[in-house]
Amino acid sequence: VRFLQRPSEDSDDDSNELLWEYFTDPDRQAFNRLNAPSPEAAEILTRSALHAVFPLRVGDDLESVLTLRASSTGGGYQEGEMEAVRLVLRQVAYALEVRRLMDARLASERRQAEQERLGMLGLVSASLAHELKNPLSSMKVLSQTVQEELAGQDPDNEQSRDLGLIVEQVDRLSGVAGEILGFARPSSTDDTDVELTSLVMSSSTILEHEARRDGVVFDRSGIETVGRVRGSVAGWQTVVFNLILNAVRHAPKGSTDFIRLAQTSEALVFETENAGGSIPEELAERVFDPFVTDGGSDDGTGLGLSLVKRRIDELGGLVELVNEPGRIVFRVRLQIGVGRDLSKERA
Repeated sequence: VRFLQRPSEDSDDDSNELLWEYFTDPDRQAFNRLNAPSPEAAEILTRSALHAVFPLRVGDDLESVLTLRASSTGGGYQEGEMEAVRLVLRQVAYALEVRRLMDARLASERRQAEQERLGMLGLVSASLAHELKNPLSSMKVLSQTVQEELAGQDPDNEQSRDLGLIVEQVDRLSGVAGEILGFARPSSTDDTDVELTSLVMSSSTILEHEARRDGVVFDRSGIETVGRVRGSVAGWQTVVFNLILNAVRHAPKGSTDFIRLAQTSEALVFETENAGGSIPEELAERVFDPFVTDGGSDDGTGLGLSLVKRRIDELGGLVELVNEPGRIVFRVRLQIGVGRDLSKERA
């Protein structure tokens, strides 16, 4: 006996295809050469040296077709032997149905576990945001007060400019706290737009100090002027800042990180590229999941890339990883003027 493979589009086995097509009708049962439903069916069995064929169904779905070869002596099979095959197939069908139910149950349990984990994340996020709110507000007020005093004495005061950067970072931390709090719920992106080129330039300027500390330089020659794009400032800051920071943290010392932004008639593309070894396959498959890190000491909570994906999903865009030896690229692609339809390209 043997099970026939489900015929493919480029299959040239007419016998296989005809048998499958015949048994797609759930009312059709097993047959042999003597009681074939048609001369054509009997001829197929004779040509393929088969004595009988049996459908294997799981529920209403045709799972496979079992074929019983003709006896080498030319004789047939006893009815008891044919019934034995039917009994075995019923047991196989039962086992496959149990497996299908178990797979569905496991998938449901995984979804439930993920929902519980995200629910716990929401509780932790709410607590974190509450604890950060007052200290950040105090830091911002004090920094702004000193900045205004120094700027009043000397508009070009270097310390005043540094305090301005501190205020920007405090604002960013406040935004990050809000983003983490909003991880378990979508953010609003309706009727808003962002001057993305200036946002990318300012974010890279802020992170350039950290990059230089690690011996990494930025190549921003690929940043083009793209004008205003849909989305919120906080949402795009999360995307741009996290992707640039990720490239800095995982680039070898003395290497160059490339930051690119371009727009065609069809899509907006933002990407970061850093040198270094490729990401292990088991990690690359989960890189956009929450709390996934490579174990590095400065790799953060493992929420950065998952937040990037969440924000781009909300805009109906795509974020992908190009994982090659010596070259790692994170690419964001947002189709121009087509809302959420770009998600259909995932396949």
